[in-house]
Amino acid sequence: MTTPEDGSGRIPMRAVNEMSKAEFIARLSGPCGCGWAAQRLAAERPLGSLRSMLSNLMKAFHNAPAEDQKALLRSFPQHGDQPKGELFDRQRAAYQERFGYPFIIAVKGRCEKSSVEASRRRSRLTK
Repeated sequence: MTTPEDGSGRIPMRAVNEMSKAEFIARLSGPCGCGWAAQRLAAERPLGSLRSMLSNLMKAFHNAPAEDQKALLRSFPQHGDQPKGELFDRQRAAYQERFGYPFIIAVKGRCEKSSVEASRRRSRLTK
């Protein structure tokens, strides 16, 4: 298991399981995306591995009430190379009004702007 001393910044699972509930929530609310998810994950300890931790976190997201799920989606910061301009602002506002949360696209690795634009079109954001 990796340790913080190896330069990875990772905390051994043993240490994660031994944290107080308050420390666990404080340290993992950011990586979990919100406090409520970290609270639910804290209740699942002891966690056997990073994989089981992520699996329990996904279960918490899927089993959360709709309002908690929407709050999580609304909490995503908007940054990066976003299209600018009045048209995009109107489209983004229309999407937010229709669905109750911002248009979010998760990008892994390198992503071309044209791919994001195609996703927006498929989502009917531009229609």
